Amino acid sequence: MKRPITIIIDTREQLAYTFDGVPTERRKLEAGDYSVLGLEDVVCVERKNLDDLAKSLITDRERFLKAVRRMEELPLAVVVVEGSLEDIAHGRF
Repeated sequence: MKRPITIIIDTREQLAYTFDGVPTERRKLEAGDYSVLGLEDVVCVERKNLDDLAKSLITDRERFLKAVRRMEELPLAVVVVEGSLEDIAHGRF
């Protein structure tokens, strides 16, 4: 029998994704912005728009690297960047 998943959204995530038909729950995550209920120590998704990514790499680099180190401890961790390579190449951030 398939069990429905619940997506965990970190309490610090300001403009959270919506997931039609999928239950969500707000809770503080140790790493990332999103995870799956019961798999918080396995799955981690960090979400960055281009402005936030640029800020994280330039002015908040140490804080970002600390977050990446926490993510490295998990088996499944990704950073989702909202933007295209074209946007980056043309400095649209």
